[in-house]
Amino acid sequence: MDFNVNEDKIRFAAEHFARYLFSICGYRISYPEFNDTESYDLLIEINGQFKKIQIKSTSQKTSSGKILFTLTKGRYNRSIVERILYTSKEVDYFYLYASNGDSWLIPFEAIKDKKNIAPEYSFPNFQITKKNNIIKELE
Repeated sequence: MDFNVNEDKIRFAAEHFARYLFSICGYRISYPEFNDTESYDLLIEINGQFKKIQIKSTSQKTSSGKILFTLTKGRYNRSIVERILYTSKEVDYFYLYASNGDSWLIPFEAIKDKKNIAPEYSFPNFQITKKNNIIKELE
C-alpha cells in the first residue's frame, strides 16, 4: 500500500475531515458547487445563520519545526501569481488541517492581517482536540 503524502492529498483530506467534524457535531453544512468561484470552501449553519469556512492544509514547517500555514489566495495575472489576503466578507473562520492530523478552527478576526501562521504556537486555544469542544463553542 502506498502511503506517500503530497499537498493535493492533504488538501483533499482536509476538506473531507472538516465536513466530517461539522457533521458529527450536528451542524448543517453546505458547500459551493464550483469551489473556484467562491472564496469559501464550506458553509455551516449556526443558530440559523450560515458561516463561511475557508479550509487550508499544509505539510510545511518553520525552521524551528512548527507547522506553517499560508492564509492567502492566488490571483493570476498572466504568468504572475499574486498572493492576497481574504476579507471578512469572504471568510468567517479558517479551518486549518496539518498533514499530521492536527487541526484548528480560528475566527477570521483573530488572523485577518496575517499571510502565514504557526497555529500551534500562536493560536493553541483554537486547536481541535478530543479534550476541547471548540466546534460546539461556535454557538
